[in-house]
Amino acid sequence: MYPRVKRVRRGDQVHEYAQLVEGHRVDGKVRQRVVAMLGRLDELKASRQLDRWVGAFARLGRALEVFDTAADCCSPPWTASTSMRAGCT
Repeated sequence: MYPRVKRVRRGDQVHEYAQLVEGHRVDGKVRQRVVAMLGRLDELKASRQLDRWVGAFARLGRALEVFDTAADCCSPPWTASTSMRAGCT
């Protein structure tokens, strides 16, 4: 999952919406499925909620790295550059 900005044109205005999406495959093609609508980007910025979302995603990313470390240590040789993290040999 990852955040995405979606632009929607309404008449002469363009609104930007923050979404949380995940990638999946349909008939062998990659598609994006919206998991959550986070809100209009301009409203999120004005209320400082955007900063909170960015902080939450950063904390989540750091937490997930802990779980990925064990998998990275056992990664295939073609991903050897990623296995150098967190003391993997």
